[in-house]
Amino acid sequence: MVTVLRGRLSIPPEVAEDIGFSLLASCPLHSLAAIIPLLQTSKEWHTALSPKSNTTLYARLCRLKFDIAAVERRAFTPTNADLTAHLIEACRTLKTIRNGDIFHEDVDSVLLNVLVMMFHDDGKNRTQLEFSGVVDFVDQFLRHRLHEEKETNDMWPLENVRNAAALWLSWLLTTKEQLENETVQERAEIINLVLPFLVCPMRYASAYAPSNHFILPLTEEVQLFETSTRHGPFPVYHMKQQKATVIPFFHSRTSVLIPPVSAAATLLFWSRREIQPFFQIPTGVPTNRDALGGNPGLTLEDLVDFNSFKAAKLRSVVRWDWDQGCPMSLLEDGSMDPCIQEPSKRWDMDWWRSRMCQSVFWKQPEWRLGNVYKRGLLTGLWQGVYFLSNADSFTEVLRNSSCPDVVSGSFQLLPRPILMRLQEHSFVSGAGISQAATETRKPPRTPHQPAAIPPISSSATQAKEDGEDHLIPDDPNINNAWIPGPIGGLKWSSDHETTLVPSAQRPQDPLAAPPGSARSVDPMPSMSFRIASASACHPPRPSSNDNRTYDAQDGRPFAQYNGYYLYETFEPGKASAHQRMEETPCRCAGSSASFSAGSCPRCPRCEARQKYLDEVRRRERQGESVIPEPMVDDKVEGFFKNIGMGRNGDGSFDLNLTQETAPTRGAPNRPPHDFSRAEVCDDGIVDTIVTGGLDEHHRLAWGDSVYYGRVRPWDGMVAILRRHGPNDMRNHGQFLFYGYVYGGDTFVGNWRYAGGDPTTPAFEAPFIMSRRAEDPLLSIAPTRT
Repeated sequence: MVTVLRGRLSIPPEVAEDIGFSLLASCPLHSLAAIIPLLQTSKEWHTALSPKSNTTLYARLCRLKFDIAAVERRAFTPTNADLTAHLIEACRTLKTIRNGDIFHEDVDSVLLNVLVMMFHDDGKNRTQLEFSGVVDFVDQFLRHRLHEEKETNDMWPLENVRNAAALWLSWLLTTKEQLENETVQERAEIINLVLPFLVCPMRYASAYAPSNHFILPLTEEVQLFETSTRHGPFPVYHMKQQKATVIPFFHSRTSVLIPPVSAAATLLFWSRREIQPFFQIPTGVPTNRDALGGNPGLTLEDLVDFNSFKAAKLRSVVRWDWDQGCPMSLLEDGSMDPCIQEPSKRWDMDWWRSRMCQSVFWKQPEWRLGNVYKRGLLTGLWQGVYFLSNADSFTEVLRNSSCPDVVSGSFQLLPRPILMRLQEHSFVSGAGISQAATETRKPPRTPHQPAAIPPISSSATQAKEDGEDHLIPDDPNINNAWIPGPIGGLKWSSDHETTLVPSAQRPQDPLAAPPGSARSVDPMPSMSFRIASASACHPPRPSSNDNRTYDAQDGRPFAQYNGYYLYETFEPGKASAHQRMEETPCRCAGSSASFSAGSCPRCPRCEARQKYLDEVRRRERQGESVIPEPMVDDKVEGFFKNIGMGRNGDGSFDLNLTQETAPTRGAPNRPPHDFSRAEVCDDGIVDTIVTGGLDEHHRLAWGDSVYYGRVRPWDGMVAILRRHGPNDMRNHGQFLFYGYVYGGDTFVGNWRYAGGDPTTPAFEAPFIMSRRAEDPLLSIAPTRT
């Protein structure tokens, strides 16, 4: 027994701390209750080991019990006080879950805290939550409370914080074993509970901002254009349906906007539907392509291949093994294997969307907190389904505000297979490279660098409301996947295909190695794009005596196209232009240099970012405040303005920093992120275009289709136009798919027919697809500082 002498412990404080740590560390999955008897031994023991006086002890326990790496990578390096605060908050959350009270008065914050823990999970968080019974807790919440108070919402389930958090948690915690062990009745119940979120795009948002916007954020004088429907204003803005919530997070106040609930519902719905094979193999189907004589058509081999892949790709199950001291991945055969990479990295982009895309009016700083899209994310073979519904069902939803009987036989979501092999192309900016677009019909005689495809015209219409003039934004080109010109007007050709302009006149890469020299790594190839003018017609294919130069896709004359643009095609293992820019020696001084003085091929964004970080660190070294305390201090306004984070016209800070960090009585006192952490320059990319089609064996099985699209920089939303080939007898029109890649490899969103007004309700249904395993998953590099 440890004795107490003269009001002090008879042992050094470090030893007392180790005793307390050993007591709790012996059972890392249990609560902190074991230390209570020790704290009650005497006032001295309480003083030595209480959270208030010994944050070092509880910081050690926090690092032992919970995941910290994602916080350090994304936001800041937490202090002992930050870790202690997180430990206490997390233990309170686990206690509520262990009690199993889904009607707890703080269940909203509990579910949101658990969701944030799962977004930061590297094995420990999940293990702690599962041990506390979170899977059953969330399941019971969905079955008993998901449709609570729907009577106040025309019998549609509410899109609130707790429902959104519960649905996303249910998906993140779903395992193959859980799905296989569900009874048919349990599975059908979940399907019926989530189905309303899938069938009403007029009520539930499918994106952080509607697809009719490409250039975001909007200016303050712009007013949103919304059409009145039975279900409320349309298009649906996520920021209106579900407000961002401020949560205590490592001694800070961090605002989070949960991703659209419709995506989680789609994942839960289809993961249970595809428990059964998509195709029931009929009799009499040809065995393989040879049996069809090489002709188009479905074969048994095609059906088995499609059935072998799941579109709703489950999250990898990684649990922490405290005996091994490392995370362990659950393999298909049920065995465990050490996990090399941090699972939370897959959710970095999703986390940054929830942090930075909370309003279409938030002014974005020059240096955002993180990347909402990573290069190479779309490259690969994608497979999944898109849904159809009968016209009467959709009309019933459109015309009536009340929720129909979505589980009845009259309302069905009919899945249709879809495959696409996508290729990603990027325009890379760089100093010393001409930024002028070649929009003349004849390319210049001198070689030049590529120019980015100009953004679609973000016009605004002036309208009067309540006697005042307002600007209404208008981005009509979503029907062409945010690319200027008519639908289907984008054409492209790579180096080894028919080119859009004579090879002697094509743009050349000034960063290419001199003839005869060898590089250790081959450069990424390029892709030439040409955009059709708005008045482009569609003439028939040329006759054999027509000597004009025609495009490789459908034979339209080049004379109908405006400008050509050269993008870099992403190929893993090859050197990007950005990498070559950074590695190319300075050639300004040489008389034979192709660069003007002061315009060496260097990434201007990397240089500007480094200057910004140098300034922040200089201020830190000199003891100057990087974040103003309080936030209304005018002395730092000049600094923030210079780095693109100044005040708006109303005096508030960009990205609502005041809402997160304004000091209040008893509130946490650290900012939600360090300003010395800024988004990494993603290969100097300023624009991303995606093209695609089908592999030959898939084309013969499923028909001919051509795909192209664009990535919205504000939130990483992807829009892809599907054009059926001219010889495809199953041509059902041109489809527009738009959504997000969740978890790094699952593409979820809505689709509709191209050509309609995106601000007017029309047929729209969900889709889901994932990248096939035959394509190696592209690693997401950790954030550099």
